[in-house]
Amino acid sequence: MRKVLFFLTGILLTASGAMAHDFEADGIYYSFRDVVRQTVGVACRGENFQDYPDEYSGRVVIPATVKYRGTTYTVEAIEKGAFGDCDGLEQVVVGDRVTSIGDAAFVFCRHLKAVELGSGVEVIGNDVFCGCEALASLEFGALVRQVGTSVFAGCVGLERVLVHDQNPYYTSHGACNALIEKASNKLIAGCKNTIIPDDVVSIAEAAFYGCSGLTSVHIPASVADIGFEAFAKCEGIRSIEVDPRNRVYDSRQGCNAVVETTTGRLLVGCMNTVIPDGIRSIHASAFYGCSHLAEIFIPASVTDIGSGAFGRCAGLQKITVAPNNLVYDSRNGCNAIIETSRDLLLVGCGGTVIPNTVSQIGDRAFFGSKQLRQIVIPNSITEIGESAFEDCVGLSSVVIGNGVTSIGDLAFGRCEQLASLSIGESVASIGEYAFSACFLLKKVVIPNQVGFVGLCAFGGCESLKSVTIGSRVAYIGSGAFDRCTSLTDVVCLADNEVVIEEDVFEDVNIGAATLRVSASALKSYRKSDPWKNFGKIEALTN
Repeated sequence: MRKVLFFLTGILLTASGAMAHDFEADGIYYSFRDVVRQTVGVACRGENFQDYPDEYSGRVVIPATVKYRGTTYTVEAIEKGAFGDCDGLEQVVVGDRVTSIGDAAFVFCRHLKAVELGSGVEVIGNDVFCGCEALASLEFGALVRQVGTSVFAGCVGLERVLVHDQNPYYTSHGACNALIEKASNKLIAGCKNTIIPDDVVSIAEAAFYGCSGLTSVHIPASVADIGFEAFAKCEGIRSIEVDPRNRVYDSRQGCNAVVETTTGRLLVGCMNTVIPDGIRSIHASAFYGCSHLAEIFIPASVTDIGSGAFGRCAGLQKITVAPNNLVYDSRNGCNAIIETSRDLLLVGCGGTVIPNTVSQIGDRAFFGSKQLRQIVIPNSITEIGESAFEDCVGLSSVVIGNGVTSIGDLAFGRCEQLASLSIGESVASIGEYAFSACFLLKKVVIPNQVGFVGLCAFGGCESLKSVTIGSRVAYIGSGAFDRCTSLTDVVCLADNEVVIEEDVFEDVNIGAATLRVSASALKSYRKSDPWKNFGKIEALTN
């Protein structure tokens, strides 16, 4: 199964499984692990790290033992998400009794500069230092025997990685500035100063994910396997070269890319990649996060492009498909890649004008396009795919045509500048998180044909003041208007009461808001949760 490393997803997964604290001592929160053995782990305050953001700051020293109610406990672990999202945290010294560090333990500690791992650490989980942008160096001790995936994802400032020379499981030999598993010769994690050694056989999934300081990549002859998203979001890469003796991969014609030789599949690209003639397919993570890629030409030989292959290519403005390509086209100079047989818009960019011959917008088609300012979706389109415009942070105006029947999950999620939205009259379903975190959106009219509004569909739209709910809405998902803190006016056109979960308006002061419904339904709304909690409930007037 594809592992998608989008940071929002990582936050949600981490928060849901963090360890609740049991007690506090000297500013550090702990959870019991084994009462008989008298062991504890360092935990976040509350149920998850988002409950009390930044509870740790400055320099934190984790002791070997801690006393609570007369009993001395051994501090043997740092629990999952324990220090998550602590922006003020700058330095951590891990006690020598700590043997394990849980998943995402330091996730998004953006100002964390130094971590001194204790000599007893044996296990380090997944995503432990994900998003620690200021972390400059890390040294693994002699006892470390297990390290998870994506351990340095997004550590843009990481310069130095060192492994104790007596560690039997891992090495950083030859001052390569990487973590390498000895038994398999697999490069587990690297940084911007990594030089891939000549004996490395494989590069792990997400090994360099988000390493924006990396500027050049040399793949030695020994490398026979490169994991998914190994170089994703490495936006600073300017040159890619594969050793000519490599029997699995090549960088033919100086293309600045990694190509799988036997299949002709382009596996890794960068801002200076020129896709050579003869390339048959483009991998789903090939250009993910290449924010400085400005234009791309798809040769006639390309017959397969993975979904999201150009995701987060924020600066992409021009797309051209060779006229004699039999699978894809860029009709009418639209600056997009269209799958011809299905009229499916597969990849868009800041310069895209959607033709009125397109019938679908594919999953992640415009994902992360920062240059996109406004979009008109023509009436010919019936479906907008999942995450189609997610994270298009410059998108301010959206007009959805009257042919669209479904809007996919996260379709316009985190479009932070979206202020003007018109939803077509044929839309029947609005997916989960479809317009979540659209911070400038002030007014939403949900058309009469809509029957389904998904989980958190408009969650976090903090400027949203007015919502009109169409006459046929049968289901509104949990948290659909969660944290819409400016909401003061709700109109519901349904003749009968719409049954919804109590948390649809979570963190909204509906006691200060007005609900307007049909006169025939007025009595029902005034008796049912959560509608009855509106400050004013009035009958609609013509």
